[in-house]
Amino acid sequence: MQQTRMPVAGSEDASNPFWSPDSRYVPVSFCSGKLRKVDTSGSSITDICPSGAFGMGGAWSKRGVIIFAKFRRSIAKKCQTKAAHPSQLQGRNFQATAIAQIWPTFLPDGNHFLYLDWRYSTYEGRENGVWIGSLDGEKARRLPLTSTNVHYSEGYLLFSRDGDLVAQKFDLSRLRLGESVLPIVRNIQYDTFFP
Repeated sequence: MQQTRMPVAGSEDASNPFWSPDSRYVPVSFCSGKLRKVDTSGSSITDICPSGAFGMGGAWSKRGVIIFAKFRRSIAKKCQTKAAHPSQLQGRNFQATAIAQIWPTFLPDGNHFLYLDWRYSTYEGRENGVWIGSLDGEKARRLPLTSTNVHYSEGYLLFSRDGDLVAQKFDLSRLRLGESVLPIVRNIQYDTFFP
């Protein structure tokens, strides 16, 4: 069966799409400085809120909360049922050496999420880090991972290490990584900026 691809009107200049939890809307994109959602039928596109330029990923929880990343900003959130303008999440200050907090992804509880804190290079190196944030504003925690975005799947965190895709056990109740790292695919092509 041949697939037909058609552009969705109103999604010009969209970048870094992500899905609604019910898959009813695809994608949610950054277009012309706005976060927009497109119905899966392609029949409608709706503005959600202002997003600014340089969107760097987002996630939509089962609770109806959208979080998204922007260049030179901390992660913002937008509730579907609340005010039109997004607010900045609390829990970790945006550091002067940071480029952005990028590629947020929710954990199954719909409250906690993972993100990459991306830093400018310095003479000493680059202090990138993977953090766990929360919607309720509790203090963010750093995981012992660097320079990679992460995704949770079936009890594991998936991430890149030394050019390989690997999985590491993750305890959702304690929000901690397990000991062993399991290789999944060797020698992958990977760019931290694009998951």
